[in-house]
Amino acid sequence: MAERKDEVARELVQRGEAILKMKVNRRNYTWREWYEDIDVLWANKWFNRSSELLQEGFVMVSNPYCFTLYLMEESRGLRAAKSYSLANHVVTEFENWLRRQSTMGRSPQCEMTPHMKLQAVKIGMVGHANLFDPLCRVFHLVGPGNEFLTKHVEILLHKQQYKEAIHCATKLQLQKFFIFEEIAVPLILQDKVNMVESYIQGHRDLQIAMVQMIDSWCAQDFRMDDYVSESTVPYIKREKLKRRHLTKLAARLIKQYSLPPELCPNVNIHRNLGGLKFILYKNYIQGGLGTDNLDELIQQSVGDSPFLHEQLVDLLVGYNDMEAAAQWARRCNIPSERLPPGVAQAMERLAEQAAAGSSGEVGEENWEEEVEDVESRYYQMPLHMEFIDLVGTEKGLDSCALRLLQPGTIVGLDAEWRPSFGNTLITQRVSIVQLAIKDKVYILDMISLVQNTEMGRLQHFFSSLLVSQDVIILGYGIDGDFQMLGRSYPFLREALSKRRRVIDLSHVATRVQKANPALLTFNAGDTTDDLAGGASAKSDAHGLSQLVQQCLGLPLAKTEQLSDWERRPLRKAQLLYASLDAYCLLEVYDVLTRRIKDAGIDIDFEAPATSKKGTSSGDKGKKDKKKKKGDGKGPRKPPSAPWSNTGSARSGSSPGKPASPPIRPGELAVVCDTMLQGMGRQLRCCGVDVRILENTDDHDRAAEIARAEKRIILTCGMPYQTLRSQVGEGRCLCLDSGAGPRDQVLQVLQHFNVKVTQRDIFSRCQVCNGNRYLRIPAREMQRASHRKQALLRERGISEGERAECGPGSSDANSATAHLNERNDGNVLKESVIPEEGGAVDPGGADVKAPVSRNKGGQDNGSSFPPSAAQVAGNQGLLRTKEVDPVSKRIVGQIRGSLNLEGVKEEEFATSLDGGSDGVEESALSYNPTCFYSEGKINMESVTIGTGVPLQIDVVPPGILTKVSEFFCCETCGKVFWEGRHFERVISQFADVLSDIEEGKAIGTVYSTTE
Repeated sequence: MAERKDEVARELVQRGEAILKMKVNRRNYTWREWYEDIDVLWANKWFNRSSELLQEGFVMVSNPYCFTLYLMEESRGLRAAKSYSLANHVVTEFENWLRRQSTMGRSPQCEMTPHMKLQAVKIGMVGHANLFDPLCRVFHLVGPGNEFLTKHVEILLHKQQYKEAIHCATKLQLQKFFIFEEIAVPLILQDKVNMVESYIQGHRDLQIAMVQMIDSWCAQDFRMDDYVSESTVPYIKREKLKRRHLTKLAARLIKQYSLPPELCPNVNIHRNLGGLKFILYKNYIQGGLGTDNLDELIQQSVGDSPFLHEQLVDLLVGYNDMEAAAQWARRCNIPSERLPPGVAQAMERLAEQAAAGSSGEVGEENWEEEVEDVESRYYQMPLHMEFIDLVGTEKGLDSCALRLLQPGTIVGLDAEWRPSFGNTLITQRVSIVQLAIKDKVYILDMISLVQNTEMGRLQHFFSSLLVSQDVIILGYGIDGDFQMLGRSYPFLREALSKRRRVIDLSHVATRVQKANPALLTFNAGDTTDDLAGGASAKSDAHGLSQLVQQCLGLPLAKTEQLSDWERRPLRKAQLLYASLDAYCLLEVYDVLTRRIKDAGIDIDFEAPATSKKGTSSGDKGKKDKKKKKGDGKGPRKPPSAPWSNTGSARSGSSPGKPASPPIRPGELAVVCDTMLQGMGRQLRCCGVDVRILENTDDHDRAAEIARAEKRIILTCGMPYQTLRSQVGEGRCLCLDSGAGPRDQVLQVLQHFNVKVTQRDIFSRCQVCNGNRYLRIPAREMQRASHRKQALLRERGISEGERAECGPGSSDANSATAHLNERNDGNVLKESVIPEEGGAVDPGGADVKAPVSRNKGGQDNGSSFPPSAAQVAGNQGLLRTKEVDPVSKRIVGQIRGSLNLEGVKEEEFATSLDGGSDGVEESALSYNPTCFYSEGKINMESVTIGTGVPLQIDVVPPGILTKVSEFFCCETCGKVFWEGRHFERVISQFADVLSDIEEGKAIGTVYSTTE
């Protein structure tokens, strides 16, 4: 075979050399002869010679336009959709030739006909996407006189080729000739919104039309199921037409095109409803919202919407708070016939109490008890209100600068802004900046200062404060405050980027924790005696509140954390909360400084806060990946890194050793945002229940999923600052952004004390995260394959067209059809274990996900699975060749980390030197902790479970005759089978598992012996 290829290559070179040596007049050449010579030179990759021959041809032929179209049409790589084929080469050279002719004052002596233009459009539709633009320039397809091309687009629409139609209309700029709903709605229903966005780019009227149409779909009385059932559009993605997806899409488009939010009243209502649910959950389940703050937040969410008023009352009844439901029903004037049962009676009781004059007395007594309880449980502001100044004018700013810019001043800095509660239509901006010194707290009202002060004056104030070498700025997670400040007020970015002496106490606490954890234990001698009693009480404090408790004896009250900071005037409780958040930094700094000095530890407080300075973001990212975690020189972390004891709800008294009992991977449910997709896939390989956001999802989507499905958010970097405020305490973890995916996986497993065993590997579908499988014999799969082919033939889908239509197109309306399109019809690609960084090896398409027989038939319960030795002993393991020392060491590490004490080394090892490409029994059969269904294939529709299309059409035909049993995911229909996959598991997973083994050496949860 190789000799034949070499012979063909030699013949091709000989033909090319013969063409170059020919001394003939090519004026009598037919176009076919021209093409053959050009094609030979192109095939030999003699691009310069082929360009010269093309230039010669353009001069000699009578109609170079038709000649160009002919060469492109005959090009072999045209329909292969290669990024640069002979067709691209031809049109590029023709465009260059036309440009040179124009500079010399010449032009082709031929007329460009509508037929040529139409032919150019058709060629552009079948070729690569980058072919259309040069065709538009060469054949003048854009502009007046091309209205006749709309008929071609109409034909495509009639054939239901919506993707091709909108692509053509976009390139030819024919938007004004089509009704928006006619050309765009089918693609929105098919979840091809990106093509619609290209179509409406630069057309504000179409952008408004799209947003308003999506908003109409979000109306309460709109029935999407009926709308879809009446539609004739094929391959509708129903799961993408749910109201939560549509509201998210509309909100993103509003921001993307800078449209007024008033265009989407229905979207605003649903977004505010989500925020209202979180507010009530925060108040009734987690606690921590004051009465006044709760009323403000509820009023901000419901506004004047009657629908939200009724929803509020229903939610309050659901929390069994009839009194609050009655009060809000009266405030919102909800008709009695619209009230839930029992609310009207509660309203009558409130009216009787008000008439008797008893409600005020009871309220005053409860208020006094609440104040006493708060003062005894939480740290209080040492300064009186008269020492707190609200600065909103230029004069007040000058007075503030005079006090703060004195040499040797230490300033505690914090910032507050209104929470969005997941409503991305709300524009967040810093409302106040708190600046505290020992005897004074200045609260800068940024909203008033921007209106009442010159921009240069405000910029000069921040520049003088942050750049001064004589002033130290204290903060906690201060990077988030600075970034939000720069995002809110761009004119301050330059001053913020030049900051010098900044100390982030979250970094200091992390360093102290690693140096001597005992220094973060409260000592009654550090403060007054009355705080010592409260320090011993257990607290769920996290972040700054926890650090204040460790240093000062009591945590901070967070009742005003989620306040509406843009509402004016600010309440007294808000002013006290904001002042204390900045002032406590000074006291914590003093305590930490004294403790570190007494312990004789050398810690540079300013090193972590200034490590960013002078390094560009691009260079910094490359360098940070090479630095080890915890060396003080790595990337800056948000407050309370989850793998340290300072911010971990599962951390014990000793560093690195969790205090909680071990759990199995299936008991941990998380959602990974878009910054951790690679880590999420690797975590899923370990058996953890992982939801992974798509690239188009906003970070707030993670909070929505976490609240709805009771998951823990995994994120890194800045999103942590906003996500942690949308979920409960301890429900959001921030991972080291400078670490690779495997290191991040190790951090998660260590933090939650997850015990990974062999049976957990690949226990979840790597495509959809499902853990229910259907076991199907080979004979049934062969029958299903024949039936699938018959269905495709009945629908007129040939083998060549199947790639365009997508696998599983027999039921394109199923809930998993989008997985097929994203996977390009290749079930095997999704089964490859991701490399570091989340990349998938394109050459690894033959790697099968090792889902195999569950002989034990056990489910994913809470008990640990039987030892792998029992499983391996019944599998009839194959004898393999002798393994090299490196592979032997890796196998030993995997055995230790997966608790395989009873398995002999020679039984566990497998050949790593390749072997046969055929399908054989694996050297170590897996027994994953997944559920097996007793269902069967519906041969009529080739579906399984609840109508999920079985993706049998992407399984290579040869596999059906070599494998005895298949495993099909009931959630997405993917098909897996056993093969020689264990060596691939070792090669792909060896680093992660060996790192787990390394963790065992330092006493982490992966130790097999306690």
